[in-house]
Amino acid sequence: MHYPTLLKSISNFAILAAVLAAACSSSRAQSAAPSQNPTTQAAAASPPAMEAPPVLWIERQTVPRANQAAFIDTIHKQLEQFQEHQVVFRVLGLAGAAPSMDEFLFLIHFKSFAEMDEYERKNAAMPAEFQKTMQELVDQELKLSQSHQIIAAVFRADLSYGADAAAVARARLLWTCQFIVPAGHVPEFESDVHFLSDAYQKAGVDDHYFMYQELAGAESQTFIVLHPMKSLADWDKPAPDVGKNLDDAGKFRLAHIWKDETLQGAGISVDRLYVLRPDLSQTSDQFAAFDPEFWRAKK
Repeated sequence: MHYPTLLKSISNFAILAAVLAAACSSSRAQSAAPSQNPTTQAAAASPPAMEAPPVLWIERQTVPRANQAAFIDTIHKQLEQFQEHQVVFRVLGLAGAAPSMDEFLFLIHFKSFAEMDEYERKNAAMPAEFQKTMQELVDQELKLSQSHQIIAAVFRADLSYGADAAAVARARLLWTCQFIVPAGHVPEFESDVHFLSDAYQKAGVDDHYFMYQELAGAESQTFIVLHPMKSLADWDKPAPDVGKNLDDAGKFRLAHIWKDETLQGAGISVDRLYVLRPDLSQTSDQFAAFDPEFWRAKK
């Protein structure tokens, strides 16, 4: 986990902060304004038990099997350093399931970019011994990794469904889907997501999808869906009949999406399945309270 050095790679922090503020303002405006969108209405009627984090550093690492035990040990030692020095650092650690069993995923979450900036300042003021130890552990971690990808992303409440972070706390698995949407096709993609959310709402589907959008200067846009599941049975269960309350035009559109197995505008989509690992995580007491036997299991 390399958060202490991440901010140095952002060339214009002020622009990213402004983008986040605009996204949050847009979400607030949509929630406050009268809307025919049943998803928005349901969200207002049933607030989540725990809000989704507005900002994520999504860190994905590929680690050869022969290096995984040593890699996990370095993560444990980093978390021990945070705990010993009482550093508030919130991260969910996950290990890849088939077919990506060489992958590890870390979701480092913050309330805002301002909180991230404050963390960076506090980290710089930590004792030299702590900084030296952490840098050695990070260097060791990098040597054990084969590849390393970091994505800074903001939560899109308007593109999410049933986004209650308590569902993640009660989960054991996390399915992710990364959509890369070419320039000019984002409106089409967002339109399909809104359509599916409305169809799920009309059908009364009890599920949870969290949409995050990457902050980047590239021409294409990356959207990442996080879907918590309690077991593989959730993966195998039949798809809900989300089209039962749609008109003919809606059913035709839904059939088109299912046939293509993707959303409009998405150029590439990549699916992965991960297992939540409490030993690779450091969570808040509020989060852990939804399933304390899992997140606070006695060693």
